[in-house]
Amino acid sequence: MINDERYVSIPQELKERRQWVCYRIKERDGKITKLPYRTDKVGGGNAKTNDPTTWHTFDEVVEALSNPKNRFDGIGFVLSESDPYVFIDLDHVVSDGKIEEWADELIRKVGSYTEFSQSGTGIHIIARAKKPGKRCRTVNHEKFEIYERVRLVVFTGELFQGSPEEITDSQQAVDEIYFNVFGENSLNSPQNKMNRNIRPMEIPDLELIDKAMSAANGDKFGRLWGGNTVDYNGDDSSADMALCCMLAFWTQRDAAKMDNLFRKSGLMRDKWDEKRGERAYGEMTIMAAIQQTADVYHGSSHSPGKREVAEEELATARKRIGQSKEVGTAAAVFEIADSLALLPSGEYADVVKDLKDAVPQLDLRELKGVVRRAKKTKSAEVSGEHPKLMVNDRQLRDMGDDAVRLLRQANIPPKLFVRSGALCELVEDENRRPIIRPVTEAVMLSRLAKVCDFVMETEDGHQKNVVPPKSIATYVLSEGKWPFPALEAITLSPTIRHNGSIAQFPGYDPETRLYYHRTGEDEVVEVPENPTQMDVETSLTLVNELLHDFSFDCYSSKANSIALLLSPLVQPAIKGIAPLVLIDAPAAGSGKSLLANVAGIITGGSEPDFTAAPTKDEEWTKKITAILSGGPSLVVIDNITHTLQSADLALLLTARTWKDRVFGKNTETVVLPNRAVWLVTGNNIQLGGDIPRRCIWIRIDPRQSKPHERGGFLHPNLTQWVSQNRYSLLVALLTLCRAWYAAGCPKYPVPAFGSYEAWTRTVGCILAHAGVTGFLENRDKLWEQSDTESTEWESFMTNWLEFYGHTPVTPKELVQDISSGQIIAEALPVSISDAVYGKGDICSRIGYQLSARLGKRYGPRGLRLERGPRKNTGITWMVVADESPAECMVGIEPYTDSGASLSVERPVSVGCEGLNTPNAGEEGIISENGEIISCRDRLKVENPAQPYTLHAWTEENIEEL
Repeated sequence: MINDERYVSIPQELKERRQWVCYRIKERDGKITKLPYRTDKVGGGNAKTNDPTTWHTFDEVVEALSNPKNRFDGIGFVLSESDPYVFIDLDHVVSDGKIEEWADELIRKVGSYTEFSQSGTGIHIIARAKKPGKRCRTVNHEKFEIYERVRLVVFTGELFQGSPEEITDSQQAVDEIYFNVFGENSLNSPQNKMNRNIRPMEIPDLELIDKAMSAANGDKFGRLWGGNTVDYNGDDSSADMALCCMLAFWTQRDAAKMDNLFRKSGLMRDKWDEKRGERAYGEMTIMAAIQQTADVYHGSSHSPGKREVAEEELATARKRIGQSKEVGTAAAVFEIADSLALLPSGEYADVVKDLKDAVPQLDLRELKGVVRRAKKTKSAEVSGEHPKLMVNDRQLRDMGDDAVRLLRQANIPPKLFVRSGALCELVEDENRRPIIRPVTEAVMLSRLAKVCDFVMETEDGHQKNVVPPKSIATYVLSEGKWPFPALEAITLSPTIRHNGSIAQFPGYDPETRLYYHRTGEDEVVEVPENPTQMDVETSLTLVNELLHDFSFDCYSSKANSIALLLSPLVQPAIKGIAPLVLIDAPAAGSGKSLLANVAGIITGGSEPDFTAAPTKDEEWTKKITAILSGGPSLVVIDNITHTLQSADLALLLTARTWKDRVFGKNTETVVLPNRAVWLVTGNNIQLGGDIPRRCIWIRIDPRQSKPHERGGFLHPNLTQWVSQNRYSLLVALLTLCRAWYAAGCPKYPVPAFGSYEAWTRTVGCILAHAGVTGFLENRDKLWEQSDTESTEWESFMTNWLEFYGHTPVTPKELVQDISSGQIIAEALPVSISDAVYGKGDICSRIGYQLSARLGKRYGPRGLRLERGPRKNTGITWMVVADESPAECMVGIEPYTDSGASLSVERPVSVGCEGLNTPNAGEEGIISENGEIISCRDRLKVENPAQPYTLHAWTEENIEEL
């Protein structure tokens, strides 16, 4: 980009368009004229305002202007039908450095980029808007002109004082100014256009005022009616406009009735009848209010059924607006622009003012443009009218950029998204379930056909409709950077945001980047903002009722089950991911799949799709990619029958994103967000590799030989009961979450869980705050029972140490001793046995298995492999054990966070030993993060805090701490 100091202030969005020319000042018929010129034909090439092939880039015209040989006097921008701009030219309004009052007021009203003309006596304004009528000038106002196409706009770069340096959406202001200048006629009269299909009402004035004061914004209407302008900082003109907008709604835009009512209000004063050119101030204000009012009061003219639907839609819109206000971000406000577009004009002004107070960084001009586009989209859907996109004699980049702009304008509420670096859209399958579908060229053409009309201008100046060119769809898909929101996943239930608020209304939520799909049959979930202790106890009672018939082996399994139910709801609030949830039982028919079903119904509204685990490790990658492409919140892998061991699954369980090659395309990859909670079920599941340390364990033990024949359940058909009470269960779980957030997120000691600190801290503290104990306390037992590899290697290394002592041995020597039946051959791990008795070079395979476990500790003695001195016959190996850990010290003050005392209401324990064995008093330590670790694992913690004795804390024994 060439930087010419004269043109620094010109908006960047104009500089990026290929609509620039140079000009020369010449006299024609006694009048000074600015003639456009091309830059690639020095000395004679005229540019044409209706021929894009004669236009250039900003850099090209600035460079041509800097060459004295060209004798150009300046640069200009050509307005065309394809751009969104309108140009207002105010001639001879500046004298001796002072601008005429009416012109200054007009500039402030538009609020867009404004600069001085070349003579210094005129003003040029350019804004994003469409001219509401066909007229460009009038003899009644010779200093005012307005254009939007086939016009050269000369730029000087001399910014008008106080003017913004960017172009803004100013349609409402342009409409008001245009109407005031040109008046009403058969073509552009808002009264004629908007009142065409409205049956007038005959309501007495007093009754109408009473209805207005009883409305949702009745308080503000009452203040304005009484003459109080406090809501508008004493700005009488703004107050006049606000009251007139409200009156326009209640009177169905009846100008005479509005004038009669305003004269009875407390705002009436002499200024109302003052002349402003051809019209009085009051008449101009009423006409502007009518122009701005998109909806009116219909009274009894609508049927009861239609009125009920409208009120329900408006009530939902108001709730969404209130929620965006609570979130407190500009992004959240922009995402509910479709709801703002539904509000009556008077209420809209009040709501936007409240939103600005709650979100100071909110750009009201930009919001106004987004809301206007939302109204146009809704209007286009009803009327079938669409904006036009000209396709002939234009560069592909210009047509493509216009197509992207029109798609963005129509994307309210969002249906097009960016996911994994590509465009996608949300559609529903035959069962009304949402699906994330990639946008192909065919899909893009369909989208474009729905948002705009593609037209071509014929030689006689007429326009004819044409089929959307495929090249435009290809250009849009290849753009690589789109003005559409980012989507991570679909959720079928409300979720918790990072700040603890609840995303409970359907649609896209910019904070979580989730799309909440709620069907018409679903109830709206309403959760107390500040739950009481009674709310928490009632919620926990309902959750306990849900889990009543599951025969958990200990308190920890039950606590982990509640953590499973909470995880999909709190997952958006944490930066990390959730561990793999293992639902395990000794025999079939114990209730594993039933618990998975229950979790799926609560999260997704229906039983989840179950999938089987791949039998080959290379198949995991394809399955994971296929599952994450759908953006689920819960994934169930059912009935594990073999050792669960996969490097790809282990990687997935610690990564927030998943990268894989696109199927059938060797050079393309896809990066998918990993926001799902993964769950596996099986009988006595055996784990291998890194999977054991990435799991939480839920074990169901019915303690009988035929668990499927049990009876006497509290809810015989649990899935049906859960489906019928899904709303209440969601409220209960979200109430437990809100209670912790509303209390200021107090910290409680939670068990250590590497790689899942954020999840452990959030879920563990929510449970602790609700009084649930046992969270993650069975992890040691999981390791002992299901981690067969660790058990095998611990036994193998014990035999090694007994047979070899500390003597280093080579893989060849090890193979010889195993083959000769020495004690080292007893209790061989499967991997060593496969290496010894498989095909190929035995020593190489043995060496690979030993190297893969170098330094990894097994068992309480910390047995591990280390390399010994190298021999002529190869690398040597030896097994060593850790020294006994230091004795735990007692009598040390317990860990506290930032001086705050620990809770005295929650029992703290580690190392679950079953239902009836309390472990208060067991010695343990707390890591730097306040996580509890038993003393035997102290060496695994970096810089551990001093150990202390855990207590079952009560009011009676707190002082001894």
